[in-house]
Amino acid sequence: MYKFMVFKGRSQYNVLSLGSEGIVSGAQELGHTALTIDMNLIDSQHYLSIVDDFKPDFTIGLNPTCYYYEDKMLHYNKTKVPHLILLGDSPHYHVYNRSLDNPNDALVHSIVFEKPYIQDFLDYGVQNVSFKKLISSAPSYKINFENKIYPLVFFGTYIEEQKILFEIENLSLDKQFKKTLVELISEIHYFIETNLTILPDRLSTYIREYVKISLSINNKEIENKLVKLYFPFVDKYYNSLIRRKVLTSFAEVGIPMIVFGSNDTEKLLAKYPNVKVKQPVHYIEHFSIIAHSKINLNITPTKFSMHERIPNTLMNSTLLCTNLMPNLFENYPEILDSSIIYNLDNLQETAQLLKEIMENKSMYNEIVFRGLDLAKREFTFEKEMDFIIKTFEGKYK
Repeated sequence: MYKFMVFKGRSQYNVLSLGSEGIVSGAQELGHTALTIDMNLIDSQHYLSIVDDFKPDFTIGLNPTCYYYEDKMLHYNKTKVPHLILLGDSPHYHVYNRSLDNPNDALVHSIVFEKPYIQDFLDYGVQNVSFKKLISSAPSYKINFENKIYPLVFFGTYIEEQKILFEIENLSLDKQFKKTLVELISEIHYFIETNLTILPDRLSTYIREYVKISLSINNKEIENKLVKLYFPFVDKYYNSLIRRKVLTSFAEVGIPMIVFGSNDTEKLLAKYPNVKVKQPVHYIEHFSIIAHSKINLNITPTKFSMHERIPNTLMNSTLLCTNLMPNLFENYPEILDSSIIYNLDNLQETAQLLKEIMENKSMYNEIVFRGLDLAKREFTFEKEMDFIIKTFEGKYK
């Protein structure tokens, strides 16, 4: 058994702080000795004294939270305690920042749950990374078909695509760089509208290739800087485009929906009487909402391997409807028999099928029970902790 500490950072996303607490409590139940380091309460000097007293084998951060010391020295260099980063976001948002300031440092190791993120790291010259194919789910409610009081639910915000383009126009950037970014977004938009499919490759692949060709870049360092600069805007636009197409297509079929989103979400869906738009909820609340819903809709076109909504939905005996995710189906082929899968060319047919399943108890239960069985076998904290421990041992023992 091991002793380790989990950083609870200052992120605006409560999923990360709750995730930190969940790792600690789950590890304690498995017999490990684990502490939460609340970075809102514990400063960098206090942290050093805790390390001296507790003597952890390693530390964990959800995304690259860190403490800084003299000359921007990071906590793991100061204490010589190995640090594992569970990276939920794309590397393009984090590589070369905070705990990943030097991502090839021997004392830090990144763990990602998206297989394509491995190649993203490699593109930046980073080899110090492992792929974790699962995310565990908790808590688990037991709500039967008759007591599922919500219809289809979706958690996510829509931003008008034109607003994103306007944001780009107002950037303090070279005109040619802005022009190339807008042209890239237009190319992606055209591809999606023409082929009616989610992009078959990593978003960063399209960005990297377009940057190299359009700007004649043959310097890897400059290429990486431009990819990091462009990625947030392309990512935001792409996600909003796909969310608009999926939500409006489902709404037009008349399927009853509750959408938890802000910004332009209400404006997008206001004309549909079968759709209610609510403000986003705290992450802990979304478990109960999922459990009391017949269907949880997942729209994550940039994810190929996993998203926390998938285990959270299956573990709570709710029907999962998710976009095409090739690596997920490779890792867990049973997902295909325990969920409803859509692409952009079959949205209305998928919505019609969901309407039928919502009214058919036996068909509904047959699908969700297969999903629950899969989740209980595969998406457990024991398996997730086992992977973390084996990664630590393989790297540092």
